[in-house]
Amino acid sequence: MEPKVIIWIIGIILYFWIKSRRASASPNPEENLPRPSDKPNVGPMTFEDLLREIQASKNAEKEPAPSPVKPFQSYEEITEETVVETLPETEYSKESFSSGETYKSYERAKTEAFQRASLEETMSLENTDVKYSKFSEYQAIKVPSVADKISADFQDPETLKKYFIINEVLNRKWT
Repeated sequence: MEPKVIIWIIGIILYFWIKSRRASASPNPEENLPRPSDKPNVGPMTFEDLLREIQASKNAEKEPAPSPVKPFQSYEEITEETVVETLPETEYSKESFSSGETYKSYERAKTEAFQRASLEETMSLENTDVKYSKFSEYQAIKVPSVADKISADFQDPETLKKYFIINEVLNRKWT
């Protein structure tokens, strides 16, 4: 017999041997199922029996062991360096804004905004940079492929003759 056939036969034998070992090692799922002969035949379960069973399973889930509550413990150490100065209390009312500097600067900026020239009025085409070669340095340089070079060579009759001669030299018919 050839070595290939022997290797295939050994491989098939190993496959079935490993498969049978795995099957014997895994528990049979049918063994864990209750058989009808294990329980006395009482008849079908009623709705009340099902309800009691569901409530019993819910009550078992709801009663986890209470975990002890740990008292709060601060891990921050307050030192003189970390004490933050508190801001003075300020009263925010309409009267304080109307008499304050904040309100006056807001009103001044609001009136100046209407007096300023808009973007359409200030912009002119002469001030705009319209160079189209601005991003040319970011463009990828096209490197000609070998196929492009060969197709260009076939279009030139002189290089086509050279290729034909090289082909005849390399592929001799009578050697």
